[in-house]
Amino acid sequence: MSQTVRQYRFKPSDLHIPQRQPGISAFVRVRNGETFLAQAVCSHLPYFDEIVIVHNQCTDRSAVIAESLQRRFPQKVRVYHYEDAVLPLGDPAYAQMPMDAPESMGNYSNFALACTRYTVATKLDDDHIAIPDRVARVVQTIRARDCRLGAEMLCVSGFNLYQDAAGLGVLASTPLVGNGDHGYFEVSEQTYFRNSARHEVFNHRHLSRRYVDLTYLHGKYLKPEFGFGNYDLKRLPDSRFARKRAKFEQDHRVEPLAAVLERYERWPRWPQLARLMPSKWGIRWARACQLAEQAHGLDLNHLMQAAERCASEP
Repeated sequence: MSQTVRQYRFKPSDLHIPQRQPGISAFVRVRNGETFLAQAVCSHLPYFDEIVIVHNQCTDRSAVIAESLQRRFPQKVRVYHYEDAVLPLGDPAYAQMPMDAPESMGNYSNFALACTRYTVATKLDDDHIAIPDRVARVVQTIRARDCRLGAEMLCVSGFNLYQDAAGLGVLASTPLVGNGDHGYFEVSEQTYFRNSARHEVFNHRHLSRRYVDLTYLHGKYLKPEFGFGNYDLKRLPDSRFARKRAKFEQDHRVEPLAAVLERYERWPRWPQLARLMPSKWGIRWARACQLAEQAHGLDLNHLMQAAERCASEP
């Protein structure tokens, strides 16, 4: 059974740094994520020491799926119900909202992080499907460092998937996702989320972000409403996510993975330039330089089918 929390307000001391054991935790925030939640958890679970699932305002089967995963993997999966109604990203109320307001995405995210128990953590979305050998490489690097990353954050990226009449492919207009917002970091009292006027922001000012690998397939655009259902766009028609949805609906062409890699193969192979660029652009440059090598031989359909099989096992 999941544990329920209400009126939680985050404090950095809630991260319990001295009590953390060497290892890797993932935390998943879920609202109506039934489409890929089981696939996301099951495809990543072999590589992590635990996955913490925190669900909020779910009207689909997400909570049922999460509790089923907890029963199936009781040593590695824990589930919490965050009861306060978190405002959708894009709501103008965030501009004035305190970081520890129970209704804020920042506070909700900090609760999920505070529930983890190991020295290294990563934010895992409920629509991220693991590319197993790439996740394994990153995890091997972290474990070789005794799960101590210090002031470094190892950033990872993924492919945006979409399906048209020709089949599953990569979204041509935005093939890649993850520009420094997803990665592995050592938990400290400085690693937490804060609110901005637009969304929650991970506090990485003290960290040196370094791109390391392409580790997941992003299923957002394969969800109902193309993954925009949680943004309350009828109430918030001026939200930036309304603009994002409109942009997607205007251009949702699909490309074969081979065509995407061919474009990136034309990038100059000067990864050392990433060190001279601002962090976000340096991550994009390093990723572009390594993409063809890291994605060589990927079979999108095979990866999705393997995750589905893993999720459906008793």
